[in-house]
Amino acid sequence: MLSLKEFLDAYQMTDFGVLTETRAFLNADDYSILVTSDFEEDDEEDVESRLANGRWIEFPNRHDLDLGKRLALRFADEYLDDAGYDRVCDFFSRSGAYGRYKDFLEDRGLLQKWYEYSELAEVNALRWWLEENKIPYKDDVDLK
Repeated sequence: MLSLKEFLDAYQMTDFGVLTETRAFLNADDYSILVTSDFEEDDEEDVESRLANGRWIEFPNRHDLDLGKRLALRFADEYLDDAGYDRVCDFFSRSGAYGRYKDFLEDRGLLQKWYEYSELAEVNALRWWLEENKIPYKDDVDLK
């Protein structure tokens, strides 16, 4: 059975940056996880060979799970007044939004709350994705 914690850890490895192409795959037969990265210069033939055997499903990304801009706007709607919400909407109308957004939340003492909100949304979205793909998992994620 798949460990949700291991799945979350691998998902977060694929979501950490834009300088490298990091991808993760789940084998639906034995629940093994394969993470590849151009940064580590994986042996492409080895990766292709592993992916040719079994039923591999590529991990979702934050856009697939609706964890990008919409999540930030939902948080703003729940925790900020109308003027604050409008300001956040303005941040997301141009590049560099997340930096300004986090600075804005920090100034209001809400940055830690955002991290907790975002983490819970991420874990719930991954649970949903696993259930949609009929992947049994052990729910061993402990959110504080």
